[in-house]
Amino acid sequence: MLLTLVVLLGISAQASEKGLIEVNNHVNPKYTVISVINNDYSFDNIEIQCNYTGKTLMSESIKEEVSYQKLINLKNISNGRYTVSLSGNTESIVKEYDVLNGKLFNRESAQDIYEDTKQTRFFMDENNENLTVSHINADKEQLIFVVTNLENQKNIEYIEEGRQLGYSNIYNTEYLRKGTYRATLISGDIFYHYDFEVIR
Repeated sequence: MLLTLVVLLGISAQASEKGLIEVNNHVNPKYTVISVINNDYSFDNIEIQCNYTGKTLMSESIKEEVSYQKLINLKNISNGRYTVSLSGNTESIVKEYDVLNGKLFNRESAQDIYEDTKQTRFFMDENNENLTVSHINADKEQLIFVVTNLENQKNIEYIEEGRQLGYSNIYNTEYLRKGTYRATLISGDIFYHYDFEVIR
């Protein structure tokens, strides 16, 4: 448990009658603070898990804790979405948060673009087998390429592509099962999307 006083900026919370999870920005932007209220000792354990890999970042007992805080160094965490969960005998609560380039990322403030722009283009070949993505990265933002199965909302690709000025990638869709997918190129807080179907 943290015994030092922390300065918090912004709050994202998930609560029930028996407990509360808050994900807070720290005054030092490379850290976040996970705060928990455990009313009536309702929860026994806290766990943080990466939604994409399924890897557990931490798991600790809070059986004897009414309140709990954990300082997380975001520089040590890969880009992606994470779930904080509290579990007990009769109830569990969860809170999701996003990490992008070593910082908490507010998905609600992001800009979504679903058409080609001067900076970004998507092109699917006539056989529906290769998706070409090109992007002019004038600000040299960290680029991330994601492919999501829209039917179950699961990411099946999550690739950090670097900060090159001119980016081009050919993604082979041959191994994908029949269904509807979304390719997304993330540049800073802009999400460029392209939806496509696999019908074979």
